[in-house]
Amino acid sequence: MLRLTMPYGNSCQFRFLCRSWMQLVMRDILSPYRKEDVDEVMDIVKANGGLEEMHLAFYADKDRPQKGEPWHFWRLEGPGFVWNYRVIPHVHCFVNIAKIA
Repeated sequence: MLRLTMPYGNSCQFRFLCRSWMQLVMRDILSPYRKEDVDEVMDIVKANGGLEEMHLAFYADKDRPQKGEPWHFWRLEGPGFVWNYRVIPHVHCFVNIAKIA
């Protein structure tokens, strides 16, 4: 499996753009849920270190049907937060959000 990861945190050269981009990603993936649930998730993310601790990874593996679809599997992860999404051969989505004590 090939992994391309995009950390945000301290290693991002364009910190403002990275933060805006990560906020946009979080807003998009949480958009189908109720506002109170989204607010709770964002509070948990903040309590676990904030968006600065998040990573977005793209994966490609031998199971993809065509070479033109290299990034059919992605994962947004950070302390207490995992959002795993894979669309080939059919949609799989796994979400785990937990406040770290």
